[in-house]
Amino acid sequence: MLGVWTSTPDRRCEYRDFIRRELDAHERDGAIIGISGGIDSSVVGTLLVRALAPERVLAVVLPERDSDPRSTADARREIDRLGVAHREIDLTPALDALGVYDLLHLDVLPGRRVKESLVAWQHRRHTGEGGETPFRSGLVGTHGLGKNRRSSTEASPTRAFKPRLRMLVLYYVAEQENRLVVGTTNRSDT
Repeated sequence: MLGVWTSTPDRRCEYRDFIRRELDAHERDGAIIGISGGIDSSVVGTLLVRALAPERVLAVVLPERDSDPRSTADARREIDRLGVAHREIDLTPALDALGVYDLLHLDVLPGRRVKESLVAWQHRRHTGEGGETPFRSGLVGTHGLGKNRRSSTEASPTRAFKPRLRMLVLYYVAEQENRLVVGTTNRSDT
């Protein structure tokens, strides 16, 4: 995945050189980005097109059963605006095979307060000794080490499987087409 870059007002066009250098350093023919229709992927998609040209950027839309149809429509409009090649890969069969849809989702619960209470309870329940959060334990692979501890994936299957499956698919397609994955992960994806 493309490395970290920060912008400063006096370096407005350095992102173009940065993106091009990273592609060259990894010997890739172009970039691949997951397009969700949100602001993050729209901004990164625009930066990629400006740095590389539309023909070197591949956008991938990764809907699944619980995706908001408006997001997929927004993603398609963004792809049209950018003028890039694209693929749409439905993740529903893979998520179904993993059993993700058989687990309880917050969407079935009534009211925001009930959902917030359940999330807070799950967080307390899955926070380990020393205050380790489910998110951190999932990153460093320490979940399940304590007595009677359950994995963070059991606590929140959507948070655990869906973003990781999306990235797995992006890397798979990137390898097929000799492209560099450019991520747009934000705090809500972790």
